[in-house]
Amino acid sequence: KILCRAFENEFKVVAVSDADSAINELKKLGCGVDAAVLSASLPGGGAKAVMEFMRTNAEYCEIPVLATISYADRQKENDAAMCADDFLCKNHPTRDVLKRVRHLVERTELYRRFSALHKEAFSDPLTGVLNRRGFRETFKSLEEDGKPFAFCMFDLDDLKKINDTHGHVVGDKMIISFADVARRSVRKGDLICRYGGDEFLLIMKNTADERKVERKISDVCVAVAKQFGKEGINSSCSCGILMCANDGTPVTDLLDKADEALYKAKKEKKGGCFVWRENE
Repeated sequence: KILCRAFENEFKVVAVSDADSAINELKKLGCGVDAAVLSASLPGGGAKAVMEFMRTNAEYCEIPVLATISYADRQKENDAAMCADDFLCKNHPTRDVLKRVRHLVERTELYRRFSALHKEAFSDPLTGVLNRRGFRETFKSLEEDGKPFAFCMFDLDDLKKINDTHGHVVGDKMIISFADVARRSVRKGDLICRYGGDEFLLIMKNTADERKVERKISDVCVAVAKQFGKEGINSSCSCGILMCANDGTPVTDLLDKADEALYKAKKEKKGGCFVWRENE
């Protein structure tokens, strides 16, 4: 009751006394929660249950949590307090609790703004996949994780002709459709980037099986052509594939080799894929 009175001038406060009620209230309120003050002494290990629910559900994982622990337990390791964003002993003045919550709310809002700006800077506005800047930044992570990998360069066939014949609205529809099919076709963690106007990169991480990659990319090309057909567009996509080991090859060299493979795909296997090999 003391905490509710302390917060009521700045926040709408919902107070509950057990884990099940807390989880039910979170489900009702969804992402409309600014912060949670969680007593580590909820009965039956309730604080741990609430923290696990919040941290394992994407809708609630960014809600900042201030844990309050009893003075007697301040020297003990407490699971809820360890997982919370901040904690205080229960004997602190209410103004300290309010100050900590304000800080958590402000910090979370700054993080959300930064995340939105980061997404805007690194994402292609038409398709939502990575743009060139985002690709180069994200690709750095492959130095430590993700190798070996398949470096796949796609190009939409005859897009210029379609733009000239049917207009750029239809061309944009093709670009969006390709990105949608690619997203549905790849594993979580693989990278998709719109590298140029109608040029896309797909990085399939942790794979060295050339045949498996070639089959997968062939399936993507077939799925894209089918999707275009459903939309009344007679076109396809082609892809150049480069299998990459842990040899530290510069990204510019990877791009050049994948581009060579793409050129051969468009020349010899239009609507399909071609794997780059030395001296081929």
